[in-house]
Amino acid sequence: MVPAARRPTGEVRLRRALTAVWSAAGVRGCYGDMRRAPGEQDAVTCTVSSLTEFGHVLGRVRLPTGHIVACGRMAVREKGDGPVDWLDFHLPRT
Repeated sequence: MVPAARRPTGEVRLRRALTAVWSAAGVRGCYGDMRRAPGEQDAVTCTVSSLTEFGHVLGRVRLPTGHIVACGRMAVREKGDGPVDWLDFHLPRT
């Protein structure tokens, strides 16, 4: 086990998870306004700060069928003793 003083902070762990999930899924783009299509808005950086600011970020991903669909991610950050960060990556149900 890594000593507590050497463990990455919650911010670092969440940033690493955000990057890994977006990259592994092959997501294109990152957008902060859920009410507008990606082509109708400027991209934002895919960071913890963007998630904090917008509450949710969107991108586009190619499914195994070849269709390109919207996808999203959001983080839920618990507070208190021993908080846990939850990262949600989701696709629309078709």
